Amino acid sequence: MKSILIKDTTREERMEIVRRSITCGSGCENCDGCALGAGDVMDMYQPYIYMIG
Repeated sequence: MKSILIKDTTREERMEIVRRSITCGSGCENCDGCALGAGDVMDMYQPYIYMIG
């Protein structure tokens, strides 16, 4: 298994990691909210995807 650490991945790879890992089965495309009440799932993972912190 390839590392998912920020230092070992590109932004595009991290976006794909999030998409594959966190899904309700319907996909995130055109989704306006997460079933878990978090809103847009991709917004939840902005710090990981864009290395904010």
